Amino acid sequence: MSTDFFIIDFAWARKYHMFPLDFIEFDERYGDLLYSQGKQTQLEKLFLARYMRSLKRNLNMPISYSALVGSMRYLHEREPVHSNKTPSDNSQRIMHFPEIGLLTHHEPLEKKEILCLDPEMKVVGPHMQKLLIEDDVSYYNNSVRKHDQYEV
Repeated sequence: MSTDFFIIDFAWARKYHMFPLDFIEFDERYGDLLYSQGKQTQLEKLFLARYMRSLKRNLNMPISYSALVGSMRYLHEREPVHSNKTPSDNSQRIMHFPEIGLLTHHEPLEKKEILCLDPEMKVVGPHMQKLLIEDDVSYYNNSVRKHDQYEV
């Protein structure tokens, strides 16, 4: 599951308390428990758990994982997201799906390069327009705390 292209009815999500995710607070509270089990806090897993709890609130009953999966529509056109799987489970993440006009790069320079080279990509929003005209892209995603910036 990925959160970089997830469409949800925001009024529904607000009504059933899906947001805010509070990822950093969740990691600070439960990260040690996950790490002690050889796992790490993942935004996608937290998002999925919040979605599941919101469905439970909406239906006023517990919901099974299979019912949760059945409530979602997968973008099969976007698969595979990870390619070149190796025995060590290293993979290369695919970030550009030109057939469906989807670009999911996290890094602004790679995103900008693709947008400039692909005449089929429609750039309509003000933030994407800014990305294309700005030389300094340090503002882009600067509110995101990257994993290597955590204090040890």
